[in-house]
Amino acid sequence: MQHAHVRRGDTVAVIAGRERGKRGKVLRVLPVGGRESPLALSNVLVVCGRCDKPSRSGIKTLADGRKLRICKRCGESIDKG
Repeated sequence: MQHAHVRRGDTVAVIAGRERGKRGKVLRVLPVGGRESPLALSNVLVVCGRCDKPSRSGIKTLADGRKLRICKRCGESIDKG
């Protein structure tokens, strides 16, 4: 399983371009090939559920080997599980 900083179902904030400042929910991610909307992944940040701010995400490896995305601002897990 590949870990991307943006996944389907995430709430994201646009940080660059004409739509800057807007928020929305990711319907699907197409890592290779065409896009549904004209937004590049580099122009969006995941919105943390705890601090409700756009933030970079990091990866934390748990003791059992699973990996979770975490908010770089507050340290809370972004993933549901």
